Amino acid sequence: DGWTASYAPSSTVEVVAGDVENAAAINITNTFGLGCLTVNKNFVNPDTVDLPEFIDVQVTGNNYSETFRLDAENNWSVTICDLIPGDYTVTELDIDGWSASYSPNRTVEVVAGNQESPVVINITNTFIPGPTGSISIEKVVVEVDDDDEMIVIEDDETFTVTLTGPNGYSNTFDIEAGETVTFNGLPLGTYTVTEADKDGYELISITPEEFLLDVDNLQISVTIINELIFEDIEVDPEEPGVEPEDPEEEDPPLPRTSGTALPLIGLGILLTGIGILSKRRK
Repeated sequence: DGWTASYAPSSTVEVVAGDVENAAAINITNTFGLGCLTVNKNFVNPDTVDLPEFIDVQVTGNNYSETFRLDAENNWSVTICDLIPGDYTVTELDIDGWSASYSPNRTVEVVAGNQESPVVINITNTFIPGPTGSISIEKVVVEVDDDDEMIVIEDDETFTVTLTGPNGYSNTFDIEAGETVTFNGLPLGTYTVTEADKDGYELISITPEEFLLDVDNLQISVTIINELIFEDIEVDPEEPGVEPEDPEEEDPPLPRTSGTALPLIGLGILLTGIGILSKRRK
């Protein structure tokens, strides 16, 4: 995976019988495939307010971490290539008075050889007049013991969460157990947190699930708790009336013979011998 192959002069050649000195040859060259990611910046109502001079975004993933500056000179866009295939997350560094939403997600997968069609993350900034707030969302994964007590565990699964708010605000992002994601510069209003279904996990609670971000509550913390579900293993019952085989069962004992069998056989042999001797004496 991640490697491309090229063949020279071709992947198909003609082999001529007896031509040992000029044997047909194919050269195969393998190249490790890298991928590209494009980050675009959009603004809501850019003609009604002065745009910031620049906005910095951070790209992380696969032991990679770089910060890029978006501005009018690069048309608020940057394309990063030579990335090892895998998942990458884009985070916009906070800028006062502007909120940010990501589409389709803050985290995307970069695939090898996509230089002509890089994977794209669009960041939309909305100017927020007046005070703004922040929302932090924490992910917790638990196991429930026999006493119905929740025990927090470490888990490396990724969950997809969506934060929606006023004026069509929507932000979908991935989050792992033990991780907290914070959004700053948010407009005041009512927000809702939802989570996509995840196989093997049950959503216990989102606290709070819907809430008001206002001047009295400019910082809101949300906790999402999921329970790790263990599947029951079904064992087929034995058929009625059939006893299970015992692989260590001993062979059945041989039938016993009567205790008088051997003496009778010996007596018969003795009488036969006496009869033979009597005939010889006559």
